[in-house]
Amino acid sequence: MKKIYLTLAAAGSVLTYVSAGAQNLNPTVSVTKAYEGSLMEVHKPAQEMFVPDSLKRFDLDFDYSVFENPYRGSYDFSPYLLEMKPQAAALTGRKFYLKAGTGYRLRPSLDLVWEPLTKGRFRMSVYGSHHSYIGDYKNMRFDADGMLKSAGGSWNGYDLYSTAGANAQADLGKAVIAFDLNYKGIQGKTGEGATGFNSARAFAHIYSTSLSENFLYYDIAVNYAFSSQGMLAGDRALKANDLDFKFTLGPVLSRHNRILADVGYGMTWYKGYMNTAIGTAYITPKYAFDKNRWDLSLGVKLGFNISEKDKPESVNTNKGTMIYPDVYIGFEAVRDYLNLYFRATGGDYRNQFSSMKEKYHFYLPSHGLTNNYVEQYNLALGFAGNIRNRFRYDVRGGFRSYEDMPFDGISAIRIGTAAPTVADNLMYMSNMMVVGGTAGYVNMKFQWDSRDFTLDSDFRINSNSFKDSEIANQHIYLNQSLFSGHLDGTYNWKKRIFAGVSAEFATVRKGETTLVSMQENGGELTPVAHTTMNVRVPGWLNLGLHAEYAFNNKLSFWLRGENLLNMKIQRYGMYMDGGVGFTAGICLNL
Repeated sequence: MKKIYLTLAAAGSVLTYVSAGAQNLNPTVSVTKAYEGSLMEVHKPAQEMFVPDSLKRFDLDFDYSVFENPYRGSYDFSPYLLEMKPQAAALTGRKFYLKAGTGYRLRPSLDLVWEPLTKGRFRMSVYGSHHSYIGDYKNMRFDADGMLKSAGGSWNGYDLYSTAGANAQADLGKAVIAFDLNYKGIQGKTGEGATGFNSARAFAHIYSTSLSENFLYYDIAVNYAFSSQGMLAGDRALKANDLDFKFTLGPVLSRHNRILADVGYGMTWYKGYMNTAIGTAYITPKYAFDKNRWDLSLGVKLGFNISEKDKPESVNTNKGTMIYPDVYIGFEAVRDYLNLYFRATGGDYRNQFSSMKEKYHFYLPSHGLTNNYVEQYNLALGFAGNIRNRFRYDVRGGFRSYEDMPFDGISAIRIGTAAPTVADNLMYMSNMMVVGGTAGYVNMKFQWDSRDFTLDSDFRINSNSFKDSEIANQHIYLNQSLFSGHLDGTYNWKKRIFAGVSAEFATVRKGETTLVSMQENGGELTPVAHTTMNVRVPGWLNLGLHAEYAFNNKLSFWLRGENLLNMKIQRYGMYMDGGVGFTAGICLNL
């Protein structure tokens, strides 16, 4: 498991540069990669202060999904801690951090971290956050050319996201143990009505910190969550119980050689609106070698899908036993500057409702929940490194094949006898579907970190090809943008005044479906006409500016403007961002 050093630019995340200014923190933040069942390096003991990943999530892994923003599936559940390394002059003892703000186009935000207990090798943090939008959403429809545009008029809605919890980490010498308890709430109101999602989660993790010869290495993590989703039109609520268990175990043969086995098991039980259960299990034996310039991990994953065949909602979940690659080959071509690597992976993963809800707040249960996402293979070749400890880069290209991967899309429904057209007054509803296909991708990350200027960029090129046989009637599968990404830059003057610019963008998204016109005959609906529907969601650019003034090392004031070009931004079909917005607030770091 590699450490990834990431410079957090203030654009798009005021939290980072606020804390850097208000507390004179080093702007370099070290983040431990999410648990992947292959944890083979020595883990660091608890740091001076940490912020839970459940409060501030950073998408450090490349995008293995088909969403505009990286989607972390059910197999990435661990809340690894974010290390914030203070300079020597920073305060010691108990720490309290608060950032709060609001502004035009009501987007109240709150981030809180309190470390009430720091004793020896033990750390404990209490955290909470709230980010929301309350206001108007545009009415949407397709024009005659299939472009999704504003139809005039609006409706009042909201999107509320809250989380709170506590975690602890203890360094026991030859092992580290960590716990996390948290609550998450997602409340939303659309034109169809209001719904609420609530979840409680418990996580525990223990791992070895010794790699001495003749030592049995172990890394064990378990996660349990209960969630409930309210439904529209009086339907029963959906209740879900999620359980994940993973461990890595094996002997350390020598300083450079290890034989390990990754084992994982995950189940989701649905009750209420759906009554079914789906799950996955795997075992991955591997050999690991690390010496001189070589870093190798050679393994094979044996994956199993689990389902309840007697449940009527359980469809297409039992795909049998599959064998997947699990290979990593890394070579340090130029010491300290250039690393070459190849990775081949695959596996079975659950399309959990909680994971989809985290990604898309207005999502309601659909048939995709009963399908396990299968990645037959994912092949990637890349290079990464740094130049003079200022410029860091990671460029990766690859190809993958998948089944039942979740895509955001649109459901289109029309009842009538005439052949429908794109511009007809149909009923459209944003949704998420699952589909199979293949994809080629290129991911590029570039970062610059100097005394006065930081830059963080992430660009993605994606080209998906769906299986025509899996494109369902009445559903529009929206493909990824061919090109998307973000760029954030911040300049600081004497760590007192911070100013910067951000740009987030995505090109046009395309979709296709077969629209069916239905006619009622004797109480039953029968198809009478079919029309191919080709649609597009416009591309967009979100231009933002930000500024901050650090009054002292405890108090700062910040201001952020977004969508300054007043573009009609549609991150998801049928939902358009509200336009130009400004948010201002304060930051306390005591």
